[in-house]
Formats: sequence, structure tokens, C-alpha cells
Amino acid sequence: GIDTGGCVKLPEQLEGQWRFRKRITFPAGGAPSDLNVFPVLVSISHSEFFEHTRADGRDVMFVDNHGKPLPYERELYDAATNRFLAWVLLPVIYANQETPIEVYYGSPDVGETETPSLVWGYGFSAVWHLSEPAVDELETTLHVDSTGKGHFGTQQGNKSVVGAIGQAQEFDGVDDHIVVANSHTIALGQTDCTISAWLKTATNYGSGIFIK
Repeated sequence: GIDTGGCVKLPEQLEGQWRFRKRITFPAGGAPSDLNVFPVLVSISHSEFFEHTRADGRDVMFVDNHGKPLPYERELYDAATNRFLAWVLLPVIYANQETPIEVYYGSPDVGETETPSLVWGYGFSAVWHLSEPAVDELETTLHVDSTGKGHFGTQQGNKSVVGAIGQAQEFDGVDDHIVVANSHTIALGQTDCTISAWLKTATNYGSGIFIK
């Protein structure tokens, strides 16, 4: 698992901007070879973290082992249940040695620090987390494309539910679906590519997950 350790007080000279930090260590052996420029999901549930962050969870910054800021996207911040989820872009995850990063937090005056389009801008044509609130059988919710490339999805009857990572969407298996804007610009061509989805079905599902 990922060791998130305990809370560490920052040196006095840094207290004016970031009051606390936490080391996060990805253990060796998690992959057969080094993974380069790879988004990873970071989950923090220590109560101390939520005691020292703002109510909106925006006073957070990730840095690599050399103190360089890392792009991240906030997936969930829920102080009531002590759940913080973020996708963090790491320059490399080592196969045969630990990969340490740090999360800085507790800055009352800092502005927005997340940059989703930088997390998913390398090699991703579109990314939908489907975490937006959606009321059953409506067509009013826009599902954001985190790459920043404008492939928004429009709700077609689906509804929001609790998922494995934050919120998710439920489809009735009859006519619920999501229509993607500018889908003609998602050109897969003849090159190798990967299409992935996290889903749970109640029965064997014979239709397509992605249809273009």
C-alpha cells in the first residue's frame, strides 16, 4: 500500500504559506518497469489533514522529492468522512525503488492549485470522471472532460450515485447514455490505443461501453 505517514510541521520560514506537509511513499515492486509521466490516485484519510485544511480543500499542493510542484486534479474532498482523493501526475514511478512525494497543506490565503489539464494532457484524448451531480432521467448535466480538450458529455437520463472513487453515474440499461461533444475529433486512427472504464454491472451486459 501507499504509506502516507503522519503530519509534519513545516520549518518556521515556510509557515507563512504552507503550515504542514505529509510524505507519501509509493513502494517498490508496484510495476514491472518504471512508469514515466503517469497519473496516480492519492487517497488521504488522516484526520489531522482535514483539521488543517480549508473547508473547500483548495489549500493543497503536491511536490516531488526535489520540491518541484506536481500537477494534480482534486477528485473528492469530504471533511465529514475524512476522504481526500486526487490524481497526481508523477514524472516517474520507479519499479525497483520507492518513489516519494510530499503534499503541502494548510494555507489560508493560497489560490486554486489544481491543474487537471496538465495531469491528463500527456497522451490522453479525453478523460471523464463522471462525478457531477445528475438527476435521474434529465438531460441537463454536463460531464467535464478533464483533459481540457472540450469533449464534454451531456447527460441522457443517467443519475449520480456513490462510486468506487467519489461519485459515479448509474445507467438503467435501457436508454440511459452520455453524448460526447466534438466526438469526431477523437481520432484513434490505426495506431495502438487504450480505452478503459471502471464499471459494475448487475447482469451480463451485451451492448457497447464506448460507441463511436
